[in-house]
Amino acid sequence: MYIRKDILFIILLTIFTCFFLVSAYSFPVATSFTDAYKKAQAGQNPEERVYYWEQAQKLYTSQYKTTYLETVHKMLAYGYYELSQPFFNEYKNNITDVHAYKSAEMYLKKSVEVNSPYFYPENWLWSLFEIAGNFETALGYYSERINVYPKRPHAYFFRAKCLVSLNREEKNIEEDFNRSILLFNNLIDSGTLSDDLIQSAKQNIIKALQTLCTLHLQKYNFPELYEKSSLLLQYTSDYSNYETAFIAFQVLMFKELTAYANGHYAEAIKYHEAAAEIVTQNSKIATMANKNNYFNNRLDLIQVHAKLQKNTSAIIHTILVQPISKTIIHEVDYHITGKLIKIQTEITAHMLELAQIRHQVMKKDIEAMSNGALSLDFTYSDEPLQVDSVEYWYYNGKTMISPDISKAQIQAKPEFWYDTVKNFDSVLFYWNSGSISPVSTGGVMSSPYDKTAIRGRVSIPLNKLLSDWHNTLLLHEFFHIVEYRYNLSPVHAYLQEIHTVGFDYIPGNEAGRISKEIEYYWHAFKDITGKNNWENLSFIQNYPEPQYNTTLINSKSQLNREYSEGLSDREYKQSYNAVLSRIPEKVQEINVPTSGQSAQFVFFSDAHVESENHPVLKVFPSFITEKDDFIISGGDNVVDSRIEKQQNAFLTLMKTINLPYYSAIGNHDAFGDPKAFQFIQEFKNTIQILHAGDVDILFIDSASGILSDEQIHLIHDTLQLNPGAIIVSHVNFFSESGAGKPQMIVNEKRALLKIFKQYNVPLVLTGHSHQLYDITVEGIRFLGVPDFYSQRATFFRVFKRNNAFFVDIIPVKSGK
Repeated sequence: MYIRKDILFIILLTIFTCFFLVSAYSFPVATSFTDAYKKAQAGQNPEERVYYWEQAQKLYTSQYKTTYLETVHKMLAYGYYELSQPFFNEYKNNITDVHAYKSAEMYLKKSVEVNSPYFYPENWLWSLFEIAGNFETALGYYSERINVYPKRPHAYFFRAKCLVSLNREEKNIEEDFNRSILLFNNLIDSGTLSDDLIQSAKQNIIKALQTLCTLHLQKYNFPELYEKSSLLLQYTSDYSNYETAFIAFQVLMFKELTAYANGHYAEAIKYHEAAAEIVTQNSKIATMANKNNYFNNRLDLIQVHAKLQKNTSAIIHTILVQPISKTIIHEVDYHITGKLIKIQTEITAHMLELAQIRHQVMKKDIEAMSNGALSLDFTYSDEPLQVDSVEYWYYNGKTMISPDISKAQIQAKPEFWYDTVKNFDSVLFYWNSGSISPVSTGGVMSSPYDKTAIRGRVSIPLNKLLSDWHNTLLLHEFFHIVEYRYNLSPVHAYLQEIHTVGFDYIPGNEAGRISKEIEYYWHAFKDITGKNNWENLSFIQNYPEPQYNTTLINSKSQLNREYSEGLSDREYKQSYNAVLSRIPEKVQEINVPTSGQSAQFVFFSDAHVESENHPVLKVFPSFITEKDDFIISGGDNVVDSRIEKQQNAFLTLMKTINLPYYSAIGNHDAFGDPKAFQFIQEFKNTIQILHAGDVDILFIDSASGILSDEQIHLIHDTLQLNPGAIIVSHVNFFSESGAGKPQMIVNEKRALLKIFKQYNVPLVLTGHSHQLYDITVEGIRFLGVPDFYSQRATFFRVFKRNNAFFVDIIPVKSGK
């Protein structure tokens, strides 16, 4: 006889609960509140103490002081917490142990429910959700807590952490963190907290402010960064303590950077000097700050810039006589805005100011390298460079070399080198065809869209392999010039790739240094080239060879792993395990009848159904034609797949259409819950291939943002047998507007692009971003459909004619 796993789990949990109750009731029943109170205090184990604290709670009457009841609540909460810990540790060691997870969750929830708003089991509950990767579960739980306890700071604090983990809207993250900070401060000011709880509240405020500082730094939002870092500084004073000193040092660096980016150099020097005091008081901070000599270099840089600020007019007159000035203005303006606009020649002067400043900083680095204080071990080269002889570095696609390049040779190859300053001997160049950076080492912006560059992808990043700190400083120097002084569009809106790097140990989302990949934006490319597709860009050619079979999992080593949305190692492993649990041993093949030789089908995504009164699906049948053979959903069919009412509503609405329907799995469908798993099974396997006439359609599981090596091999083998298949994925591969940034691990995406190209995939259909985009890369068309419940509601009608696929984009003009 076969028993379903979910039913078996419920039976076992019921038996365990009954056993616990029988064991608990084996203790003598308390005769009064006082009797229960004393027996609870004398209890020999958590089970006995919990039993009597529960008795005391039931027997309490108003004749006793309320302080006794408060003690009962606190001790009962602590007892539940104690009971949760063995299960918590079991689950931590084995995340497949569902019984341990459910038991720990039950006791921790009881602990939180019974106690006052600031008790710490809520921290453990968050840790449990985090280990399980159930961020959506946690988000729903903390939203419920906020509804019940609108003044509970932990609920806002942990909901904000959930939103960070899920890469949700930063506005919501900031609102929740700000609310938690306010409520924590209210508790501190109330005078009701013990010293330990005051310290705990302050630590949470510090963590919230740290994360907000990181988010604002990523967005170059200097006014907010300045405000939040100023608040953070109020909570740090003991500089002999490393953690406190590090936070204070970090804040002062934030403030210095903000002042510098706004051109307030005297103020930046003041903050630098304050940070220097911390360096002198804490040896560990001093070791970190003096690494690669960047801390002292920064002060030199700011002082030189402050001096140059006073002599701008003299520099302008010097530079204007140079014939290259027109070229620089042309290139800079062209690549910042995508248009040939005229800006005062002042920008030329400032670009060349930066070249002179940069040279001074790099000269110090070269000296440090010559003295052995700074190591150069390039990731692209088998051998470190002999830095004492380097004047120009050149990356030829395989190794880093340092040829003896003369001024004449450089001028003869303008497609590789820009004539940036009159004294070439004072400029250090590094050229790389694989990444984009807004400014060259000489201070002039590189040319990501230059027609003579390899596939339109050339850059001259600043000193990239010498000092990450300098790279960070460079980005902000450039933003200072083009965004703050000239009010132009932000540069990152037009770049193929930006690496946002900050302090080596910057907090936030446990990802260390945060790296994001931002694709070429469609509108910039269209403005510059006048073309309507990306077919001339070769992503695969310029990316390193994919290492899709060496991705990190558990303790295995890892090659070429990159983050696209700041995943920590723990989050990565959680997501990896989640997708592994859904991958079948082989792809399920489904034969679908069609009305003709080629199939015609309808594709939509992100219906987010909550009830049968859905604004779009209830009118959707009127859009179906006789030629439509079946329907495909890109996933996120419901808001919460654990809610049976939503599942039934979606299935009922789909049955009214009277066509076969198939679905990819979305992140809202992929909760780690038995009910959600049953809902997924309604759509067969998460990885399947439809055979509809001469059209093959392969569904892949991208709901967790991680594909996994196992799935990529499965995709490869399936496409090898079915070349030319259409791909259906929930998560989008590329982004057109910045909304719904791609969430796949970068090297997995590269691997898929290579496989798709190898087996002639013509079309990839996605959802998730709730935005319409239409991009062609490597001859493969990537189409993203908007959501299917709002006023943007749109669906695609896909059909094949003369061996080519066509897609009609049809708005529903309904929705809420």
